[in-house]
Amino acid sequence: CNPEPPTSCKGTSGKDRIVGSSRADNIFALGDADSVNGRGGDDLVKGGSGDDLPGQGPGRLDGGVGDDTVMGGLGEDTVIDPAGSDSDKLFGGPEADLVYGVDGDNRDTLNCGPGIDFFDADPGDKVNLDTCEKPL
Repeated sequence: CNPEPPTSCKGTSGKDRIVGSSRADNIFALGDADSVNGRGGDDLVKGGSGDDLPGQGPGRLDGGVGDDTVMGGLGEDTVIDPAGSDSDKLFGGPEADLVYGVDGDNRDTLNCGPGIDFFDADPGDKVNLDTCEKPL
């Protein structure tokens, strides 16, 4: 990522591993199967057209520590933010995604998007059950 605030980075059309900074990052994964970790700060992490999930390439979309917005792209994505004590907004994309908000803070919002999606959340998280169809 660009070290100057606000940090911003963009992947390529290939498989990328992108790691953010301790500041607020804007990370756009773009094509192919990518692995993204926003690390610290209040991040925006957006997947691209590839399948961003473990088992189908290198990775997943992970906001890291901070109040993050993590958005799946056009592929089958794993959207997670396992760091606790924050308030995250997790969005799946149009395909079959896994949206995972379990982090013990009961303050996250999950919206899985179109497609048949799997999800897991803390009891106090806000889950859109119209779009998050299959609990783990």
